[in-house]
Amino acid sequence: MRVVVVICVLIYWFSGAAGRMRAEMERLQRQQQRSDHLRTLGAMAASFSHELATPLNTAKIRSERLARRHPRIALDADFLASQSALDQCEATLRELFDSDQSAFSVWFDDIKLDSLVRRLCERWQVGRSELSLSVEGIQSNVSCKVQQVALAK
Repeated sequence: MRVVVVICVLIYWFSGAAGRMRAEMERLQRQQQRSDHLRTLGAMAASFSHELATPLNTAKIRSERLARRHPRIALDADFLASQSALDQCEATLRELFDSDQSAFSVWFDDIKLDSLVRRLCERWQVGRSELSLSVEGIQSNVSCKVQQVALAK
């Protein structure tokens, strides 16, 4: 009778251990899939950035040439807004190219949510001076984990 009880306890223990191992394997597989997805997104972003750099440089060079040929246009608000947007795009791409991150590494930083939202709104508002954004109601003590990329800085 004792042998049967010991065998039942061992079977129950092995069954529980196998279930925990299966759950851990599933969690690790999901984590691996997420990592693979992030690597793919990183590679796509690098490719996109590289492809975007050429037409961006062309637009920047041509607009600078236009400003030299027609000095009055360089004072126009729309022209200044487009120059600012081009400069912002160039700076963002430069940050991406100059960063130490590779397509195969992902780092997450704790960032204050109110600060992140304010910076994103400020960037969105460049060249849209006729619109006004107001960020209210976000608690300053709330943090979030954000992938460390130049676009979110």
